[in-house]
Amino acid sequence: MAMRMEEITSEQRLEALGRSGLLDAPPQEAFDRLTRLASALVGVPTSLVSLVDRERQFFTSAVGLRPDLDEARETPLSHSFCKYVVATGAPLVVDDAREHPIVKDNPAITDYGVLSYCGVPLRDDAGSVLGTICVLDNEVHSWTPEQVQTLTELGEMVMTEIRLRRVANDLEGANAALRQANQALRDFISVASHDMKNPLTAVLGFSSTMTRRWDQLEDDAKRSSVELIEKQARFLARLVDDLLTISKLEAGVIDPLLADIDLGAAVSQVLRVMPEGDEVALDVDAGVHVRADADHLQRIVTNLVSNARKYGAPPISLSARAEADHVRLVVADSGSGVPEEFVPRLFDKFSRSDSAEARAQEGTGLGLSIVEGLVRANKGSIHFEPNEPTGSRFIVTLPTP
Repeated sequence: MAMRMEEITSEQRLEALGRSGLLDAPPQEAFDRLTRLASALVGVPTSLVSLVDRERQFFTSAVGLRPDLDEARETPLSHSFCKYVVATGAPLVVDDAREHPIVKDNPAITDYGVLSYCGVPLRDDAGSVLGTICVLDNEVHSWTPEQVQTLTELGEMVMTEIRLRRVANDLEGANAALRQANQALRDFISVASHDMKNPLTAVLGFSSTMTRRWDQLEDDAKRSSVELIEKQARFLARLVDDLLTISKLEAGVIDPLLADIDLGAAVSQVLRVMPEGDEVALDVDAGVHVRADADHLQRIVTNLVSNARKYGAPPISLSARAEADHVRLVVADSGSGVPEEFVPRLFDKFSRSDSAEARAQEGTGLGLSIVEGLVRANKGSIHFEPNEPTGSRFIVTLPTP
């Protein structure tokens, strides 16, 4: 029975061991009850629930250990018999350790006085062996098949307890996530309602005034009121559109229609249909193609360029380069840049900087959050970095066809 160290150090097994939540956990009565039962049924003083880590074995539960080991609740793997059970996935029965071909040189014999051992594997649903439930003695002991079977049954009870704890932890995590989602929804509704209230108030106020005093208003006042109503209505339409997009992104129902897109031609078309603003210097290599949704790409570029025009300053540039299996698209401006303390919240929903440039602009606070969501939906990434000597740079990577 040769020991295979790759089984002990298997990443899958070690990950399963970590997910159990039992490594370095304090003693728990549910497991102590099972080790006491193992000692009583088998008729030996010492029993363990032992989890085999990369370089040690940790005792989730122990009965009958000498005081120093009982306090430490672990030993190095050099002193472990349980590691052989993990390596083979089979029970290990040792009547006299001094004569057993596998463990006869194990230092636990001389250091801890272990002369006999019987251990069975603790196997999870995926087949990973986490450790053992075992019994041992400082005297030679002839183990019977019935005792091995008893340990096997107790091992199943140990794994049932571990599974129940994992389910309980998963439920607790799900409840916490649900509470967080509910709070996020309340925050979302609160901010969205606030952002809608002001333009709605303006629309209702001006339309009411015009209804009541139409014949008394000068033509300039009528024109000004209509323009203000139109401006606020457009803002509301944009906010509703952004809210719908955000909700789809968060629900995971955005389904990109991926296609091979000539980036230079697509970007030029986007800039042609955008409202007038600061000139954008284009530097896109000829023949650069991306695999993306055309509508999503248009919105990504539109939002980033609009953002540079609103909050930055000229010169504004848009460049793109093909790099290995992706394209690197950069939108840069030369404004005052993003305040350092605001950078961590840059892509958050409804986040707005307190800078003078931000306060002077009217926005939904959803533009960059939408850009990030659309980029990720198209298998890309986006990040921010300061421009040199001043300004901002937004770097988008998208896959090539």
